[in-house]
Amino acid sequence: MLPYSKTLILLLFLFLSIHSKAQHRVGLQIMGGVNQMETDWNTELETYTLHLAPYAAFGAFYQYEFSEHWTAGCDVQFQQLYAKEKVGIPLRDQNNQAMGEIYNIYNRQFLYYSMPVYMAYSWKDWQFQFGWQTSWLLGSSARLRNEFTENGTLVQSDIRYDDVPVKDLDFGPRFGLAYQITDRWQIESLCYQGIAQVALDNARWEARFWHVGLGVRYGMGVLR
Repeated sequence: MLPYSKTLILLLFLFLSIHSKAQHRVGLQIMGGVNQMETDWNTELETYTLHLAPYAAFGAFYQYEFSEHWTAGCDVQFQQLYAKEKVGIPLRDQNNQAMGEIYNIYNRQFLYYSMPVYMAYSWKDWQFQFGWQTSWLLGSSARLRNEFTENGTLVQSDIRYDDVPVKDLDFGPRFGLAYQITDRWQIESLCYQGIAQVALDNARWEARFWHVGLGVRYGMGVLR
């Protein structure tokens, strides 16, 4: 027998032992929460206000429980993100003298297909998750409302855009905490921090997403 044959046989035995005890779980999930699109404008601003905006997700999950305490998981989700901010840009005359401000209010919407993958540690009815999320942009839209005063007259405009100048890919770490309510139902919370700079390279701003959420999972099989 070759020197490493016993090692290979032992590893195969361990894999089969773990696999025979493993549980495969699939189910559905829905979640809601808040998010922000943290924006850094590469221009002079007079005022800036970043608002919390709603976040929603739904999809399915798969979990592979390979020991009493450790589980590997993968979710597939559709995520709807909103972003709102108010930007005050100085209004100057031809001599570069300040005349006031132009107030721009941005409302943006994004639809992503997301795939979080994670490891989870279970303790009693609690499950602690840590992993990574990658998202692909499916669509976006925006509404820009601005107003300023010119010669004592209030000037307003309302413009809608079908696309937001952002990249197709977003990614970052994801952390979650789940609690087992019944055999089939779980309640979970999560926190995601995007580290990708999602604005296009020629945009006047840089942006990253973060969101926190609370939701439920329904197991199609028995959830311990």
